[in-house]
Amino acid sequence: MLQHHKTRRVFTPRGELQRKNMRNQEKNKKIFLEYSLVFFAFLLLFLPSIVGAEFSLADIKTTIEASPKNPGSYQNVLLSISSPFIELDKAEITWSLDTKIALKGIGAKNLHFKTGSVGSINKIGVVIKTLDGNIIYKDIIITPSDVDMLWESYTYTPPFYKGKALDTQESLIKIVAIPHIVDADGNKLSSENLIYKWKTKGELRSEASGFGKNVYVFRNGIVPVLETIEVGVSSIDGTSLTNKSLTLTITDTKPIIYRNDPLLGVLFNRALAGTININSVGGNEIRLSAYPFFFSIIKNKEEIDYSWKMNRKILNIDSDSVVFTKPATAGSSQIELRATGDLSVFQRGYVGFSIDFDEEI
Repeated sequence: MLQHHKTRRVFTPRGELQRKNMRNQEKNKKIFLEYSLVFFAFLLLFLPSIVGAEFSLADIKTTIEASPKNPGSYQNVLLSISSPFIELDKAEITWSLDTKIALKGIGAKNLHFKTGSVGSINKIGVVIKTLDGNIIYKDIIITPSDVDMLWESYTYTPPFYKGKALDTQESLIKIVAIPHIVDADGNKLSSENLIYKWKTKGELRSEASGFGKNVYVFRNGIVPVLETIEVGVSSIDGTSLTNKSLTLTITDTKPIIYRNDPLLGVLFNRALAGTININSVGGNEIRLSAYPFFFSIIKNKEEIDYSWKMNRKILNIDSDSVVFTKPATAGSSQIELRATGDLSVFQRGYVGFSIDFDEEI
């Protein structure tokens, strides 16, 4: 048998609602008061840490900078300390170098010192005591590294020449960077495992730069100006290790003439210039050979165009050697030689001298 229950409506008197609202307000006030007490307790507990945060920020923003940035061996270095949060001019600053006090004073923001050999370790520490008594400590380790830049020019010099083949207009130049860098354990880093950035005229040569590219080959320009080449060496992780620059001075190309003795050969100990008396060399003729110093050469000196003149008249000789015979009558002749490079028409040179064909003294 199903039973049906009737729903009853309960009516709350108006006064009871007001009392209920008042109880809720009282409860909310109590909760607010409890949270306020917790908040103030939090401030009292962690206020020193919050104040110390400003000190920690000053600690983080205090930096030491070296000039030059990557010092080499036995090089003078300037260390400077800076901070946007500390009045360093009023602070007591103490510098230590390899555990020994190197400098101490109010506002002593700079330290000068000299590095040691490649791979040596310089430990620098700085203690800053601020006016309010806070202490900040910073340190830096400097390990000198270096890179040698060896260069050679693909220009001509005669056999057994003791000097260096110099660079000239449009000559080919090869530069090799030889780094001297050691790691924290004192092991020398291989030149093949470093990254090189080559620059000329301040511009990066991306085609010549990269991992293991310690050789840079380029051709001089037409205009004879100073050429400055820079190389920066860094590790794979991008840490800059060392850098260096090299300035090359373009030399003039010039043919130099020597006497070619029938018995002794070319006399390289004396270049011919001024006036030459044919009687002083003996015999009735003099044989001369020209050598095109610092011209760009592929194989040999015969790759140069030679133009000989005697008394302003062109001789039918296109060789680097010429023979002059003593005439029947005494006199003198003005000899000129102009040489022009086959690889570059801007490589040219001139030399002139006189030959006296006087009677024997």
